[in-house]
Amino acid sequence: MVHFSVAELNGGGLVRGRTVAELGPMNQPFSLVSYDRDGEEFLLVSNTRHPLLKIPAASIAGQAGLTQPLSEEGAPLGVPRESLDHPGVTWMANLDRSTIVVVQNDGEALHLRTLAAAVL
Repeated sequence: MVHFSVAELNGGGLVRGRTVAELGPMNQPFSLVSYDRDGEEFLLVSNTRHPLLKIPAASIAGQAGLTQPLSEEGAPLGVPRESLDHPGVTWMANLDRSTIVVVQNDGEALHLRTLAAAVL
């Protein structure tokens, strides 16, 4: 996950960002959506190798750039994240600021579901 300054995106110049979270080797993100819960904004990331990840949006701007993905103990570095127990979620979209529509694969079939922010 990389942080860029939106003010610097002006359609022609070079913009440098900084890596604020490494989401794992051999991992590809499917979707990234934002939602509101209890007055805070969160990002929800679905990907190919890890559980659904919940990241507080407020933690991104102040995160220093990473120079290594893991601590010496092997723990992930960067923005705090929480793994959520919603396996098989691939594509996501906002229905509104408090509801996410997801495609979830249970190994036998694909399901279209909604997730309320209140339970995320």
